[in-house]
Order: sequence, then C-alpha cells, then structure tokens
Amino acid sequence: MIPKLTMTLIELDFEVTHPLTLNPWPVAALRGILGQHLRGRCLTGGACSEEAACPYCTLFEAPPEPPIGPKRFYTPPRPFVIQTRNPGHPLPRRRGDHFSIRIKLFGRGRYFAEAVTEAFDHLEISGGRARLVERMVIDPSGEARPWAPQHLRAAWLLDPTPTEAEPRALKLTLTTPLSVQHHRQLMQRFDPEMFTARAIDRLECLAFYYEGIAADWDIHALRAEARGLRVNAETALVRYQRNSRRHDHRQTMEGIIGEVHIEGVTPALAALWRCAQDTHVGRDTVFGHGALRVDLA
Repeated sequence: MIPKLTMTLIELDFEVTHPLTLNPWPVAALRGILGQHLRGRCLTGGACSEEAACPYCTLFEAPPEPPIGPKRFYTPPRPFVIQTRNPGHPLPRRRGDHFSIRIKLFGRGRYFAEAVTEAFDHLEISGGRARLVERMVIDPSGEARPWAPQHLRAAWLLDPTPTEAEPRALKLTLTTPLSVQHHRQLMQRFDPEMFTARAIDRLECLAFYYEGIAADWDIHALRAEARGLRVNAETALVRYQRNSRRHDHRQTMEGIIGEVHIEGVTPALAALWRCAQDTHVGRDTVFGHGALRVDLA
C-alpha cells in the first residue's frame, strides 16, 4: 500500500494596522504565535491523555510511538505547514497593506482548522500588528471558498500514484530553505537521491501517524531512480536567526534555495515530488522550510 494523505488548505488575509518588522523568513514567528495560543488552551500544558481532542497536543507534541512503524525520523513530523505568498521577502509593513498566509493541515490535524485560525484573529509580531480580514478554504480544485463546514470537509488527497507514462524534464524551485541532512551533515548541493529519501520519509510518516496508513511500497526503487538523474542546479546556502521565546535562545536556521533542472524524471518520482509541494521536505518544515514548486522544464 502506498501512503496517501488528506489535507485541508486554508488562506488567511490580513491588514496591517501597526507597522511590522520581520525578516524575509517570517514563518518561524507565525508558528510561535500559533503554538503559544494553542498551548494556552491546553489544560495539561502538552500532556493530554486524549490527544485527539486537543489541538495543541495533536499539532505540536509528538504522538505516542507505536510498537511498529517508520523509524527513519528522530521524532515524528508535525501535521501542518505554514506558507507566506512570497517566501524570501518580508511581509508588507505599512499601515493599510494587505498580506495573506496559507496553512496546510494533514490527516487528523485537519479537525482543528477552527482553533488554528482563532490564533490569528489579531496578529502581533515584533511590536507590529495586523488584523484578520478574511479566512477562506481552498478546495481541491484550487478555488477559494467561504469559510463553512462543508468546504472544510472537502479534503485534498496527496497521492503519489504515477499518472504519467514517460519520463519528463522537470524544474524544482526551492522557495524556502531546504534543510536535508545525511550522516548529520547538511546537504549544501542538491542531491536528488537524498531529496527523494526525505520526501519519502515525510509523506510516509505523516500518513502513518495521522492517517493510520502503514505503507508498503518500494522505496529502494524510488531512491535508485533518483540516484542516476542528471541535475543542473543553481542554488545558494542561506542562513538566518530565529528567536525562541519559550526556550529563550537564538537558533541558526539554514538550507539551500534556488532552481534545479532535472532530466529524465520517472513518473513515480514526479508523483512523489508533486506531493512534496504540499508536505514540504527535510528538517524544520514547521518553520516554513522545505517548500518547493514543481514545473515542467
């Protein structure tokens, strides 16, 4: 059985009311706002026995380790990602400016869309403020729908089943830092096999922990297909600092961004990589890392 994953995609539109000051990678700050709000609602401070009923414990705390399952992650992935519309660029700062963010919730994380949006009713970051103007659900056709229960129930399905017949040339645009480690070393040049391995890990583990799907597919064949690909990459390593209020320290974040042109991508790899557009790939995905776009070259 191949891993399949349901997803709810929501979009929030804001108006700046007091000038904002943010770095070009603001998802870390947005993730902190979400975590602080949901933790304040958690009655046990992150130790709920009924995890499925608690948005904070489901979205931020590691689920219990099952007796069997994927073991390639040090900790299970969290079932959400946050995206800004223009990664790598600061959010609009002036009073009256508008900006939007997208939040993707996976598996049973989808049930907490209402609680997630409540965290952003009023946005306060680094002394600046923005008010939530509109919230929408993006349905599987890509259309923006009004916020309503029937639209929230219309889930996307991330399915890595191949739909093409022949290998294609593809372009990957790494829009936020891609942080992939191999033997504890950060990948500083795009390696299609390591990228594929991490994409497999993330999709498989999200499906296992949050959908209850135990995958049984030929991951070694996928890695072998990626190993021989011809790659022309124009990437750069970026580093920035994020502040953790909860732990009172600064952390260096890093990864590669840029464009990667790849020839002879098999249908199976193309299907997997298109799923990775939504799940993101690699480390620090909850801070916005690992976002990418797949296009025909």
